[in-house]
Amino acid sequence: MSTRKCVAIVDDDRSVLASTSVLLSALGYATSQHPSGEHFLEEADLDRIDCLVLDVRMPGISGLELQKELSDRDISIPIVFITAHGDIPMAVKAIRAGAADMIEKPFTQGELTESIEFSLRYRPFSGPNSMTRDAANERLDRLTKREREVFELVVLGETNKTIGRELEISPRTVDVHRKKLREKLGADRLADLIRLKQASG
Repeated sequence: MSTRKCVAIVDDDRSVLASTSVLLSALGYATSQHPSGEHFLEEADLDRIDCLVLDVRMPGISGLELQKELSDRDISIPIVFITAHGDIPMAVKAIRAGAADMIEKPFTQGELTESIEFSLRYRPFSGPNSMTRDAANERLDRLTKREREVFELVVLGETNKTIGRELEISPRTVDVHRKKLREKLGADRLADLIRLKQASG
C-alpha cells in the first residue's frame, strides 16, 4: 500500500490541472485531477485524499460552493485555494470558512509545495488549543496605529494600491507596513492574518 500523500486538484483550466499534477507527481505526491467541482464530487475517492488544491472561480460549482458542500457533508479535507489576484476577496471568505491556505496564480513550485505541506499540518482554528480573543488582541496591540489600519484592510483582501489610496499613502509605504506587521504578529501568510482577525472578535 502506497504511503504517498494524495493531493486532489480541481481547476477548470486544463493546462493548470495538468501542469500542477505533473509537478506534484515529480515531488512524490499521488494526485487526482478534476476539471470541475461536479467531477470531484462524483469521481474522487474522498477517503484517500489528504489535501485539496482548489480553484476559487469555476463554472458550475465554484470553489467556495464545493468547500461548503464538503462541510455540509462533514468531510474534513485541508484545502489550499488557488486564485487569480482579482479573486482575493473570495479567497478571504474561504479562509474564514476554514480553508488552510491560499496562493495566487501564477504560483511557483516552492509556493505550492509550502502551502500543501502547511495544509497537511493544519488544524482548524477552533477547539481548546486555538488562540483566545484576549491572546489575539494582545498580539494586535503590538501594532502601531498605522499598521493596524493597514492590517484591517489587508484582511479584507485589498491590494497595496487600494490600501494606499484609502489611507493616502504610497503603495510602497503600504508594503513596508505589511512586512512590519507580519513580523510583529508572527504571521507568514495572509491566511494567518485572517485567522488572527477572526480570533480577535
